[in-house]
Amino acid sequence: ENSHNCRVTKDVAVGALHEDNAGVSIPKFDYDEIMNSDDESNSVLLNVLGSIMEHGAVLIQNAPAVSYPIDEESPNEDPNEAIVANVARRICNSRLSHGSLYGDVFHVKSMNSAHNIAYTSEALQPHQDLTYYESKPFLQLLHCVQNAPLNEDDDNTGRGESVLIDAMAAAEELRRLAPGVFETLCSVEATFCKQREGADMVSAKPHIVVSPYDKSIIEINWSPPFEGPLFLPPTMDIKEQERLMDDYVVAYQAMKCLLDSHAPAGTILPPTLERELKDYAQRYTWEYALKEGEIVVFNNQRMLHGRRSFSVLNESKKQRHLIGCYTDAMDTLNHHRILVRQQKENRTIASKRTLDGEVRSRRNSEGRNPGNGTRVILLR
Repeated sequence: ENSHNCRVTKDVAVGALHEDNAGVSIPKFDYDEIMNSDDESNSVLLNVLGSIMEHGAVLIQNAPAVSYPIDEESPNEDPNEAIVANVARRICNSRLSHGSLYGDVFHVKSMNSAHNIAYTSEALQPHQDLTYYESKPFLQLLHCVQNAPLNEDDDNTGRGESVLIDAMAAAEELRRLAPGVFETLCSVEATFCKQREGADMVSAKPHIVVSPYDKSIIEINWSPPFEGPLFLPPTMDIKEQERLMDDYVVAYQAMKCLLDSHAPAGTILPPTLERELKDYAQRYTWEYALKEGEIVVFNNQRMLHGRRSFSVLNESKKQRHLIGCYTDAMDTLNHHRILVRQQKENRTIASKRTLDGEVRSRRNSEGRNPGNGTRVILLR
């Protein structure tokens, strides 16, 4: 085993666009280079995967234009849907995953009688998708087909700007700032559920999971819209239940302040701690209005995503529309490890090439905990 620092910390987190000293800027790649590269070493693909493993997210630019109308009801994949789906397949070298509820490819846009807040124009607080699964999707890809026009008559409504924050890095910061709060989130099981017609999923798990080996963070579970009641051990006496509930409420508010830069004021936290947590959220939240032809790819088991609200202008035919899909953790990690192994096999000790791409891929291939509940292990 190769011993190295596998912890995800704020120094590798994708930071706020307006803060020069907050984290790192999101790595960017060209769609054509990813899809049409004939490089036998797969250096472009390795750099894409390496950047996701290191920083949690990448932005792919210059995807082909979409032609309307899009046939969303067809049992076969529409050519416009295939743009993002084929990028996902290229990255994970396997099938799309987690399609039982929303389909292998799904459309995110405002609609009447929506059964999910994602399909409205309301703001979405930072969250992970499908936390009620025992194993959440690994990568999520969102292809911006159209973005919402700016409503000049409403200063309080944005254009549906996409939001990302690195929850694993944030949890490490919480451990530093408030160890007791951190321990509460590691020890109390939250309830995540999806219950509607055709769906009845429930999963209990702590918000933060650490490795018993080295106490590094190996899993985050955070999805406020899909959290159910807290189930306390029935053998616990009433006073102990009350104490645990009090501790959990404080810990939950702390985590929310840390992860949501738009969290409302007025918590029961100590004022100094609340200020530090909210300052972190402001500094390390990536907020960006996706442009048409851009695909944001992020590790759903590590990163939280959300969006700002937007206006649905009846007189405008141009409305916010994203097309998305998921990949499986083990398929994607397997592909990354194989590419890393192939690169090592193709590189002799005497060959010390210094191309920027190769240097970056070597650095990224060292790996960070991916967030899927296991500590990263590198075998020689």
